[in-house]
Amino acid sequence: MEKYLEYNMAIFVHVLRNAGMAVGSSELLDSLQAVNLVNPANKDEFFMALSSVLVKSPMDMPVFNAAFQSYFVPLMNREAQVDEFRDHKEEIDTMKSDFVFKDENLELSQEDIDTYVTMPEAEREKIRNFMKMTDTGYNVSERHKSWLERSIRGALDYYRTHMGQVDLIPVEATGVEEIDSILYEMAKNIDTQDIISKDMQSISGDEVKDAIILIRRLARHLATRIGRRYKRSSKLASVDMRRSLRKSLRYGGVMLDLSYRRRRVQKPNIMLIADVSGSMAKYSRFFIQLMMGLSEVLPNMRCFAFSDHLTTLDLRQFDPEAEDFGKFEGLGDTTNLHASLSEYLEKHDKRINKRTVVMILSDAKTLEYDATAEQLRYISRKSKEILWLNPTDKEQWSRYPMVEAFLPYVSMHEAASIEKLTRALRNI
Repeated sequence: MEKYLEYNMAIFVHVLRNAGMAVGSSELLDSLQAVNLVNPANKDEFFMALSSVLVKSPMDMPVFNAAFQSYFVPLMNREAQVDEFRDHKEEIDTMKSDFVFKDENLELSQEDIDTYVTMPEAEREKIRNFMKMTDTGYNVSERHKSWLERSIRGALDYYRTHMGQVDLIPVEATGVEEIDSILYEMAKNIDTQDIISKDMQSISGDEVKDAIILIRRLARHLATRIGRRYKRSSKLASVDMRRSLRKSLRYGGVMLDLSYRRRRVQKPNIMLIADVSGSMAKYSRFFIQLMMGLSEVLPNMRCFAFSDHLTTLDLRQFDPEAEDFGKFEGLGDTTNLHASLSEYLEKHDKRINKRTVVMILSDAKTLEYDATAEQLRYISRKSKEILWLNPTDKEQWSRYPMVEAFLPYVSMHEAASIEKLTRALRNI
């Protein structure tokens, strides 16, 4: 019984971690000690014991609750979860067979595969026809594989951006069927389409819990991608053993077809400046939760909140779920980015370099915008990039002279919904 409990707790902690919660071996040991003090047959006591040691902030509770309800179920329900996930996986594996060129699989990301799976059959047929014509074309050889991969990726990216692709946050597969089936169950139980495309200012009630789960999924997805030291490469470099071993299964374990990887670009230093005045407070609430999830792989990230002045945020002690969020000591109700940037440059100018990505979350409605534009010009020259996340609809930007003044120095993106935020952060 003891080993059975230890096994289940280890799996459950893995589920929580892959759902976006910061838990590890120490939390696993704490949870084992906690459940030994209660009756495991009493589900309420069991829930309270685990939540008391695994939930570290209010934003963790929706994720924990969803994982608990999906994982601790009768054996019959668990078998049904695994069967449903297997069917889903078989469907994906079947569709992966569409991407074969000259008897070789194309190198596509999981995001690309997920996009293809959710496309209408008519759109998938267009891609299959394009693949077939290319494969049987005149004077076409294996050396055209990289060109075809770029073309397919471009077509799928266009569909995601312009054709209403909604589920932009993939479930990160772990390779362990039991864990992946629970993550799939959690994702399936959320009304993703409504929440992911809804203006974050309009999210309320029970939708907040589902939105937090999606935000944590996005944070986990970005953290996994940023944290990898290598990325795929078709050039001869270091051998990617995991992908090579996976390919070898089709040849009976003989590694005839090797995959390679090259060192990733260094992790960026993030400087976040979030507008917490007035109507911006709710957008900042969700976005800061996202950055909290990224802080474990971006240790050099610094966060600031501003309205008419600037204040430093300590993510280790910060609670974005607090009722008085947006009410910081010394900050007023007006928006003055110029004064806030002046304070930052006075104290932290030397921290900006060519690895620094400055992220500004604001609707750009600020005082002294001409002087602010000059500050942005100065920062853009010193930094890698200024990424401006604007919740205002892009069609409305031309109505505001401050936006026109800022655009030459920043890369501005819409960020009113989780869907748009995902697109804006895709290349971070």
